[in-house]
Amino acid sequence: MSRAREIYFLTPVEYAVLLAGKGVKRQYTLQADTVKVKEAEVCYAMSHLYQTGLIDSDLDSFHLQADLERLMTGIKEAEYILCVRFGRHEKRDFCCFVGKEVITGLRLSRTDGNSYEIYETDIDEIQEVLVKSLETKQMYMPILEEEEWYQKIRNSRESISKELIRKYNNLLMAIERIDPSSGNVIKRFLVSYRGDGICCDEVWNSSQEASQIQVDGEYIRCVLAQMMESEED
Repeated sequence: MSRAREIYFLTPVEYAVLLAGKGVKRQYTLQADTVKVKEAEVCYAMSHLYQTGLIDSDLDSFHLQADLERLMTGIKEAEYILCVRFGRHEKRDFCCFVGKEVITGLRLSRTDGNSYEIYETDIDEIQEVLVKSLETKQMYMPILEEEEWYQKIRNSRESISKELIRKYNNLLMAIERIDPSSGNVIKRFLVSYRGDGICCDEVWNSSQEASQIQVDGEYIRCVLAQMMESEED
């Protein structure tokens, strides 16, 4: 993700505070657990946001910097969320909040692993990151009850938990399309080591079994197109 554009750096607490300010009740972050914020942390976060110029205030209310306001509104009004996890990472690598006006990206900071980066993205950039991630080599690890754990990941209506990731060590990539209102996973695409090769599994296609296939840029683009198509189509 190297395109020239504004990137906003927020701590998880600052992100949670801005979500609350936008009236977003269900948090979607890079970790499965909701960030719990203490009152003192809210005061510190608001002070820091003010000092960095990301918020301003008048006598009655606070106002976000204009472009950050647009991105946070994009999160609030997202029609769906794409959550992506690479390899054995317990945390999601990035999330994309997809709306009619903007796609807002959320990822861990490259310079400070304790902060988030919020930025505008697009489908070409998402594809680029997905394809590049598969260049990282990962060894197959035989595990007990492998198929059972894989099926639990495949069929869960909720986002993949870190507990499942710990049990199933052969995941290369997981893309989940999540309904913001219910939190349910609507579609899931998995790339994993399954015994003697790399398999892809398009979970929204109930008639399709996991199959070995060459995963390249064109295939990833087709998968993204299907993940992002309107549910009304």
